[in-house]
Amino acid sequence: MTISLVNGLFIGVIYGLFAVGIVLVYRSDRVINFAHGNLGMVGTFFYAKLWNDSGWPMAAALAVGVAASILLAIATERIVARPLRGHRPEIATLATFGISTLLFVWASRRWGTRPILNRPFVTGTAFEIGGVRIQYLQLITVAVALTILTLLLITLHRTSFGLRVRASALNTVAAAQAGVRTERVSLAVWALAGAIAAAAGILVSARGVLDTQFMNAFMLRGLAVAIVGGLTNIGGCFAAGIAIGLAEGYIGYQFSAPGSQEAILALFVVVMLVVRPTGLIKAEY
Repeated sequence: MTISLVNGLFIGVIYGLFAVGIVLVYRSDRVINFAHGNLGMVGTFFYAKLWNDSGWPMAAALAVGVAASILLAIATERIVARPLRGHRPEIATLATFGISTLLFVWASRRWGTRPILNRPFVTGTAFEIGGVRIQYLQLITVAVALTILTLLLITLHRTSFGLRVRASALNTVAAAQAGVRTERVSLAVWALAGAIAAAAGILVSARGVLDTQFMNAFMLRGLAVAIVGGLTNIGGCFAAGIAIGLAEGYIGYQFSAPGSQEAILALFVVVMLVVRPTGLIKAEY
């Protein structure tokens, strides 16, 4: 049980980081970006192929992987969010399904559908607590996620750019009249979300095998996390990710049947949408 909960804690950190990207876009454009997972998947594959097969230095491979996801996120904003701004947000949300499918088909044709091995950043046990071994990779995951979250919160709450983001989210028309270039703000938010999707994908891929479908399960978990976190509350979303990870660890320990975690999480999402669609944690706005 303890090992399952510890593993759930560390994977929950990745869930929280991944869902933060969903929340960022929703705060800005009120669009749930269902292409978020595959944006991260493509960036992760660029990184993994350069790092594993082409002999690139890890830092360079990381930079290319993150840049690929950022560029694709920017393209998605230009293709989906911007032309459909002013229409009902669910129209753009549905359009992201199409982008997600296109990314999956393209990636499958380029890299195939067979799983590939991905080298971890680092191996070895850092220390042991109560018979549970904490890996260096797990510590790096937490450090990277907390660093990204901290920098993001500082940017959003302590900088002029963050003020423009909040103003655009509250009232796009009023923000534009006040001199905020709302289209540039939206583009920057989508780019940030793309970088976060790549970071989450790369962190989870370091655990071993990946294929072009490996981020699909993250969309279900990311949606569950975002709903629990209130859809606009970044700090609450990250905390909800840890809670979902712990719950998943517990479910995995109690129920060994394949698909148990996904089925229970899917049921949870449906119940949450019916009972409390605004989330368990108070929304920021």
